[in-house]
Amino acid sequence: SFRLATGSDTGAVLLWDIRNPKRPATQAFNVHGANVWAVQFHPEDSAKLVSCSEDATLAVTQWAADADGLGHDVRRLSSFFNPLSVNCFDVCPFTRTSLVVAGSSSGNLLMDAAPCSA
Repeated sequence: SFRLATGSDTGAVLLWDIRNPKRPATQAFNVHGANVWAVQFHPEDSAKLVSCSEDATLAVTQWAADADGLGHDVRRLSSFFNPLSVNCFDVCPFTRTSLVVAGSSSGNLLMDAAPCSA
């Protein structure tokens, strides 16, 4: 694939088009309010990026090409019981709902079982 996803200390998730490595094109999505600790493409849907952040959220960003470039829609998962950083996550594509599980500095687990196609 020619796309690479990264996170930033400003809370942005960046999508890179690396077909021209000397001048890669980027698209930044303002997803989080603090450092992004991890980001990966969803294993069942490459138009979705999953990320976690110091802002205590897990986010699933759906991106798509439109007339203005790349549009995006963000679904965030957080919990009143988890006020601390979400440090890591994993996506289990082998369930009917593509289960996403995240761990936090408070010792809590966040789980999202939204269907992959949502």
